[in-house]
Amino acid sequence: MTTNSYTPAIYEAISRHGNLEKLKKNELFMRKLRDDGKLNKISNAMVIQERNFHEIPDFIKTSLDTYGFDNVILRPVYNWGNLTEEEYWFKDVLNPLHPYHEQYKKIIEQPIVRDNPRVYNFGGEMDHEPKPMPGKNTPEYQKLAGYFEMFKAWLKRDDNRQTFRDFVQKSGAQNVLIYGAGDVGQAVARMLAGNPHFHGYVDQFRQECEVGGISLHPLYSDAVRQADLVFVTPVHVFCDIERDLRGAGCQGQIVCLTDVLTGAC
Repeated sequence: MTTNSYTPAIYEAISRHGNLEKLKKNELFMRKLRDDGKLNKISNAMVIQERNFHEIPDFIKTSLDTYGFDNVILRPVYNWGNLTEEEYWFKDVLNPLHPYHEQYKKIIEQPIVRDNPRVYNFGGEMDHEPKPMPGKNTPEYQKLAGYFEMFKAWLKRDDNRQTFRDFVQKSGAQNVLIYGAGDVGQAVARMLAGNPHFHGYVDQFRQECEVGGISLHPLYSDAVRQADLVFVTPVHVFCDIERDLRGAGCQGQIVCLTDVLTGAC
């Protein structure tokens, strides 16, 4: 018998269209047959994955005590060709690079999981080959990850306006620009509103002369050459933008927005 979970939502997610209540009735019937001596041995199994690994101890206890199974077999999920690379990566908690891997390792150290011979962890104690999340090095992932980290840092600040004002004051900058006139850049501009040293945006992919009443300078311009502080808002391509700004003649300080928010610079 492979039950995988006694939690209805988790059972449904793993065993699509399965009927947990019917399964539990069948298991109680099997227990009666086992108690009556009509079955020699009954075993239950769990295929370990990200949805059910945290309930391994409870699953074992329920299997042994409530449904009278003689033993429980734990085995990790494998990809037999029915999962995409991404789906398998998220399921495989034996992968040392999985975010739940350390939690899983702690759970299988619990005494009930090591109740041999009643519990057999078939291959679940050996780490799988470390594999990074598929697509992690794609530009799309880097963009989303960069903005996620930036906004996470932004939300931790109680007074972002003062953070930017203090940074500018401490730097001693007299000519401040924001690289990127999108939503994030405009949010930073609001933080700098009223600062006499803020001289507008620079964005090599926009052709307007201003955005929201604030000057927008081309990459190759006197404004860039004279800038002594540039806040870079497209954090996922900071290195590329820094290179472009240097190539355009900027000699001032070029800072990644995430570093400002986390106090890294």
